[in-house]
Amino acid sequence: TQPGPLEPDSAFSNKRALVVGAAAERQRLELLLARAGVTDADAADSTEAALEWIGRNRYVCGVFDLDEHHVDAWQLARLFAQHNPNALTMGLSAHAGPLAPWLNRRRVRRDTRRTGITALVGRPLEDGELNRWLDLLV
Repeated sequence: TQPGPLEPDSAFSNKRALVVGAAAERQRLELLLARAGVTDADAADSTEAALEWIGRNRYVCGVFDLDEHHVDAWQLARLFAQHNPNALTMGLSAHAGPLAPWLNRRRVRRDTRRTGITALVGRPLEDGELNRWLDLLV
């Protein structure tokens, strides 16, 4: 037998995702991520925990609750995008949803582009919209 590969980017490594905030939707997000082939999901409820996860692992997807006030999701998303340039960086916000005022939607979209968030999903979450973005991970 030959020794296993040492590089984390090898074809044998598991796909990983980081979920920051989104405690109410976490179980649903992890189920949809698993269906997309992302077998490991790390969850962070604080800025410090998220920083530790970002520095420790490489990810194919990061999901950030932009409405969470106890976590600096905007800066974490920026840092995540810098450390994982090929990953899908997804933001969740009620200000991006169809029920939000037009000006709020515009501001959130502008800020996500500046931050490096590649996918913006509005609340209430719809499985169809989430699956369209998560299909990019396959």
